[in-house]
Formats: sequence, structure tokens, C-alpha cells
Amino acid sequence: MLKVKAILLILLTFIAGCATVGMESAFLPTEQEVRLGQSLKDEVFKKYPLYPNKEAQAYLQSVGQRIARNKTRPIPYEFYLVKSDEVNAFALPGGPVFVTTGLFKRLSSESELAAVLGHEISHVELRHHAKFLEKVYGLNFLLNLAYVLSGGGARGEVVAQLGSISANLLALKFSRDQESEADQNGIKLMLQAGYDPYGMIRVFEMFKKMEKQRPPEWLSTHPLPESRIVEAKRTVEMLRPSGALITDTEEFHRIKRLVN
Repeated sequence: MLKVKAILLILLTFIAGCATVGMESAFLPTEQEVRLGQSLKDEVFKKYPLYPNKEAQAYLQSVGQRIARNKTRPIPYEFYLVKSDEVNAFALPGGPVFVTTGLFKRLSSESELAAVLGHEISHVELRHHAKFLEKVYGLNFLLNLAYVLSGGGARGEVVAQLGSISANLLALKFSRDQESEADQNGIKLMLQAGYDPYGMIRVFEMFKKMEKQRPPEWLSTHPLPESRIVEAKRTVEMLRPSGALITDTEEFHRIKRLVN
């Protein structure tokens, strides 16, 4: 009886949310989004092992947290360097952000790393993953998921699907509008954190050069048409960056030499 009441309470909360203009989500509140992201981390680490260097991990955390301090959502962002030759970066709903060693070694400066992290943080800030889940899995599944991740019963049924959810998120192709939104918001986050926003443009130029030879995995889920690069340049120019902005640091190159 208590379980039934708990489910009904969650249902009523979500229905009330549907009628409230301006709420962040009727189906997947931030708290549940965070729990889902945490639940999926182990699935990611099965494919992308954590890189075993504490200095490198601490450095990535420091750069990521510097950018995330201007977040607009109560998200506990986490940043992980993972061992893979893939040239890729991605995020899970609710805050975990991953950068492969293959991509890290391709970057030329700390502002380029900041650009990658700012873009991935922005997908989370703008709820792009959560919107995908709401569209694909629907109300019934998300209600059950919210209940289970809150400590309810029937864990086996939902946990068995976490692997497929993780795979879908890692292969998620964002819309052109979502990519543009993540670019613009990422550029703003970079600038607010004191980084040279042209680092974003330099990352795009690097990816475009790679596209002619062997397209990086990042482009399979983050397509990079010329119009997107033009829009990003326009955003940077509109913001008129000035002052002593960080383009690069010695620490970036010291850590890069440690990563193999």
C-alpha cells in the first residue's frame, strides 16, 4: 500500500508540473536526472576505463569546475579522463562529463580543453539528454525510473535497461539547433570563466581538418557543418571578448606530457 501511495504521489507531482508554465521538466526533475547519470557511470566505464593518473584527473576536474561554477542548474558536475584512442568527449544527464585520452592529446591549449568541456556542460545545462529520454522512453518508464532511483522496489526490471539507455545516450545525435545552443552557451561559459572563447573555434578547425582524413568519433554525434562554425564565430564576435583571457597554460602542457 505504501508503494502504491508513493507512485501516486510521484504521478500527481508530475501532472501538477505539466500545468505549471516555466517548470524545467514535467517528467524528469533535476534530482532524478542526477541519479540517472550516476547510475549510468559504471556502464560508461566498462567501455571507457578511467585513466589511471591522479594528477591528470585532478587537472581535468579543476578546469571543468572552473567552467561549471557559472552553471544555472543545481548539477554536481564531475569530469573524467578516460582511456581510449577515440577522439571524443561526451556527457551523461545530470553532470558526468568524459574526455578521452585520444581527444586530450589532440588539443593544443587549455582554452581548447575549456571549449570542449563548456560545450558538453551546456548539453546538460540545456537538458538535451533529458529531453531525449522523455521523448524516447515516455512517461510510464520515467515514472518507474524515478521511483526506483529514489530507493523504491522493482530495481531489477529498470536496472536491466540501464545498459541500453547508456548506449543510446552515447550514440545520441543532437539536433542542429541543440548543437548551436550548446556552442553558444559553451562560449559564454568559457568567457565567464576567463578563457579565450576563440578556443572553441580552434577546436572546430581541428575537427574539420580531421574530417578530411579520418573523422573523429566526436563528429558522429556532434556534426559540424560550416554554418555551425560561422554561427560560433558570430557569437564570439558579438560578445567582444577583451582583457587578460586565458589562452593556454604551462599546466596543460605538463599534464599533456603525462598522458600516453
